[in-house]
Amino acid sequence: IDDKPKILPFVFPLKSTTGSDLVIKLQELMAHLQLPAYRHVQGTRVTQFRSDQGTNLTSEVMRTFLREQNILQLCSPSHQPQSNGLVERMVGLMKTATRRLLQSANLDYSYWTYAVQFAAQMMREKAMSKPWPYPLFGELVVVKTLANRQQQHSLSARGKVGQFLAIDLYQSQERRVLFNGTCLLYTSPSPRDRG
Repeated sequence: IDDKPKILPFVFPLKSTTGSDLVIKLQELMAHLQLPAYRHVQGTRVTQFRSDQGTNLTSEVMRTFLREQNILQLCSPSHQPQSNGLVERMVGLMKTATRRLLQSANLDYSYWTYAVQFAAQMMREKAMSKPWPYPLFGELVVVKTLANRQQQHSLSARGKVGQFLAIDLYQSQERRVLFNGTCLLYTSPSPRDRG
């Protein structure tokens, strides 16, 4: 999304790339833009959809959806990725950021969806000149546990340590934290939860 002159990258990993799956993700993007975090772009709407001429992007389902939403579809020439330079550059930046996040967190490729979405969110926050209020990707965090205080020793752990993976803006600021190979959700009242 080009918000004159800011570019706000959004990443939605797909299980398949059919036209109908892409339409669902476009609907998610439009809903995402209505969240309070994007107050400055609310009231604006998607007016153009730029893509290459992939069959999934030019399918009847996609064309119908775009037409119904009054969105102009612009396609770059076939076999000329350089004509879609801004998008190709952003894809390259996202891949590089994803690789670096996974390496710095010492996580394997299976966590790439978390890393790429984290990178996109960081780029959006930076483009909107917002400070980053969350832990960094892969950073160790303590998730406080509710335990019976009478059964706990005063020196016993008050929470579980895990690696921070993501924040879900759709789910009232839920965080995703990795504990011993299992990704769990937790909700907290403050943007940063550290032990």
